[in-house]
Amino acid sequence: MNNLISWFSKLNIYLGVFLILSAPAYLFLSAELKPVLVTSNSLPATPTERENEILTNNLAIKGVLSGSRNTMKAVKVADDAHIRINSIGLDAKIYEGADFKTLEQGIWRMPMHATPDDQVSGQPVVLAGHRWGEDNFTYEYRSKNLFLNIPTLNKGDIIEITWNGQFYKYKVEYLSKDIYVDRLSDLILITCVDYVSTTRYFVFAERV
Repeated sequence: MNNLISWFSKLNIYLGVFLILSAPAYLFLSAELKPVLVTSNSLPATPTERENEILTNNLAIKGVLSGSRNTMKAVKVADDAHIRINSIGLDAKIYEGADFKTLEQGIWRMPMHATPDDQVSGQPVVLAGHRWGEDNFTYEYRSKNLFLNIPTLNKGDIIEITWNGQFYKYKVEYLSKDIYVDRLSDLILITCVDYVSTTRYFVFAERV
């Protein structure tokens, strides 16, 4: 009888130790394995901020553009810097800026890449833009000033760029929906697919 009591006492001790140690282990593992959910509370506050985050989250720097210029030189551009795509009703100003916040003004030329008048070493001109912008933007405004209708572009469509008093024309050669740029071209346009996806629309065009 005494041996049985002693055995049960030891068993209770072992169980107690096990339970004490298992609780922290469970909490640790559950925290590590818990999936990260994208909720409205985890997103930036405004539509523009959400698009900024999507467009600039490893924005095309990886992939074939990883060898692009590492430093930004000062670029002087006239007030008439524009991109025009008649087939989708786009006629927008191109803005210069050191970082992605320039997207809040409109179409942004990514400064680590080439300019239309200086495409050295085969570097492309890379233009990024929102599709929607702020909630109060009208369809007409988005169509004219943002990349809203980029998904409706077709191979062969013409893209016109005015830059420092010079006129440049590009022809669309390829369109893709991907995470990173996978090829080079004279001109690359980038915009969002939607608010909460890292996938983007890419337009590749060659100068004509």
